[in-house]
Amino acid sequence: INLPTSLIDNLDTTQLTVEAVVYHTSWGTSSGSRPYIANWNTWSPGNQKGFILRTYTTSQYPSFWYCWGANYTSITASTQMNLNQYYHVVGVFKKDSYAKIYVNGVEETSFATDTNPSSSQNSILNDGSTSVTIGRSGSIYTNLYMAEVIFIDGQALDPTSFGVTNSDGVWTPIPYSGTFGTNGFNLQFENSAAL
Repeated sequence: INLPTSLIDNLDTTQLTVEAVVYHTSWGTSSGSRPYIANWNTWSPGNQKGFILRTYTTSQYPSFWYCWGANYTSITASTQMNLNQYYHVVGVFKKDSYAKIYVNGVEETSFATDTNPSSSQNSILNDGSTSVTIGRSGSIYTNLYMAEVIFIDGQALDPTSFGVTNSDGVWTPIPYSGTFGTNGFNLQFENSAAL
């Protein structure tokens, strides 16, 4: 899914929350990225701007990347995903403070990479010509089921906005009842005729 730039111009440059409920049935045969939601302008080193919530076929660890031109960094969860199982993944960015990733309601605190954003990293969001995409980033596509994708423009939320732990100790999504900001959205994929 490709959201036109006219719908997502002027994204808030200070904070965001991205959320996806995903279900992988195969990791595929080629290595590389499996994007869930992205606003990533290029894979050319030195020119990258944006964010991407994704996993890799080679490691199956969810990651949240953010980029500001010549530099980029990422946080990669320590939870390894399994096939044929639903996962709730949330990426959060807040300028001058932090980037976080949550898997099934739990904040990941052990990372392969974890560099918190500095005050200069407020230009990562939307370069004015790059769409927000679901299930792809550029020419890289994802083959999986998605039960929900939510983008919150201008707020850094924790996963309790999207789910709860039930009486059996299982993280369970709940309807989001908050606001979305100027350019946020909630995709539930309930009506296949609308695709």
